[in-house]
Amino acid sequence: MPLVLVTGINGFIGGHVADQFLEAGYNVRGTARTISRADTIKQCLTEKHGKGRLEVVAVPAIAIDGAFEEAVKGMSSNHVPDIHIHPNLTGVSAVAHVASNVSFDEDASKVIPHAISATASILNSCLAQPSVKSFVLTSSSTACQGPKPNVPGSIDANTWNEEDIKDAWAPRSARKERELSHGWVVYGASKTEAEKALWNFRDEKKPHFTVNAVLPGTNFGPVFSKEEASSTGAFVKMICEGKMEALKDVLPRSLEHFDKVESVR
Repeated sequence: MPLVLVTGINGFIGGHVADQFLEAGYNVRGTARTISRADTIKQCLTEKHGKGRLEVVAVPAIAIDGAFEEAVKGMSSNHVPDIHIHPNLTGVSAVAHVASNVSFDEDASKVIPHAISATASILNSCLAQPSVKSFVLTSSSTACQGPKPNVPGSIDANTWNEEDIKDAWAPRSARKERELSHGWVVYGASKTEAEKALWNFRDEKKPHFTVNAVLPGTNFGPVFSKEEASSTGAFVKMICEGKMEALKDVLPRSLEHFDKVESVR
């Protein structure tokens, strides 16, 4: 079975992406900053899909050059593989890059360069691995535009969230009044710049693999473990507990009409 790499497997979206790949018959290698951080999701997915189909490797710092070099290979030298795969497998067939900086730090210098470097790092590792056939980046709807309730507009392949990029780097004294906290503005800018880096890589490097991006909005819903609901997966629990402060920046977004859906920007 083909082997797919899912970065950030211990996150809410990463776990569901891995689950869907396993459901479709693929084997999955997931990454997390430490192997222990993914113990819960590994246990849940193994119970659901059976042993020998999922393994986790540690990538402690995703933004450094070569961070994913071992992860995209068929066998990693720093761990004992526990996937029942063919020993001559030359590497992963596809990569779903879900991991992202979700610190919501208000300091743009700590978030935006990190997001760009992480995208460049994994893309360069894929470029050096002939087995990779497909790469998909989990971008964000904020890469096109931040949420603007009741403000009509249009979005196409050339729409970028330049507003958040500009505001993210603005000094505190020059920041304009926004409905969003500055941490969310910085996050939007980081997703915009990271996706730009993806398409620049495609155009400049002309990789041997296909490149694409998905741009979801805020996601929440069923979790694999109520004890370790991560990221936006904890939103439903927070709502039930009346903890609404963290959700104040999740503004409504309405998309009412689609002329066509394109696979790439």
